[in-house]
Amino acid sequence: MAVAVITAGLAACGGGGSGATASGGSTALGAVKVTVLDTFGAPVPLAAVQGPLGVASTDTQGASLVALAAPDATASLTVSREGFMDKSIDVRSSPGKVNECAVTLQRIRSAAGGSLSSRSGALPRASPDGQQFTFEIELVVVGADSEPIQNLGVTDFVLRPCAPNATTDVSDCVRSATVGNDTGCAALTPTAETFQVVTGGTVRPYAAALLIDQTGSIAQSDPTGARLFSAKAFFTGLGANDLALVAAFASGPGAIIATPL
Repeated sequence: MAVAVITAGLAACGGGGSGATASGGSTALGAVKVTVLDTFGAPVPLAAVQGPLGVASTDTQGASLVALAAPDATASLTVSREGFMDKSIDVRSSPGKVNECAVTLQRIRSAAGGSLSSRSGALPRASPDGQQFTFEIELVVVGADSEPIQNLGVTDFVLRPCAPNATTDVSDCVRSATVGNDTGCAALTPTAETFQVVTGGTVRPYAAALLIDQTGSIAQSDPTGARLFSAKAFFTGLGANDLALVAAFASGPGAIIATPL
């Protein structure tokens, strides 16, 4: 189970390029250009920039023009995008030009690496009446930097109660052999009955190949480019003696091979 905590940072932006302020009717407005990027500097399209006069959306280059109430005004903006942490920024408009501001959004990342394979040899088992289930799970826990989190103990892992969600067709908790069956559950012992920290193996040279989907449908299945971000994060973790090969495939109308990947 992974829990993502959304936090809001606060930054200030000002200055920037030249250009005329926007105006509407007899009321002059100010304007600020906001460019939204991820931590690798890639643009974040379709990010929502909430300003005092409404919400603007970033284009394919991660840019958005936000209107302020006056040619010389300050405002607090909130930048958000699904899959990213929200961020708040302070901006200022200036008469006779459009100030520019670059915002970096942090992606929401979770620990990964669970496996139901048993290191001790004790296989998952159900009680004779089918009401209790005992299992062993092996976890690899890493932080946002993909590095192992050290010094964890039994109290750092809790099995939470689960209640089925009636609005979905998937099994949220416990699924039986009956199709569509979804049963709530609660742990007899919220923390593990037994707990052991397994020492990692010796670091050895590593080789991997990544094949990246760049077909036209990727705009719907991965609109924020998470697969490219993950590939970049993977490359940053490689050691001096590690090898990696990357390739992409594309087909269909609008399919593209991003350069560089």
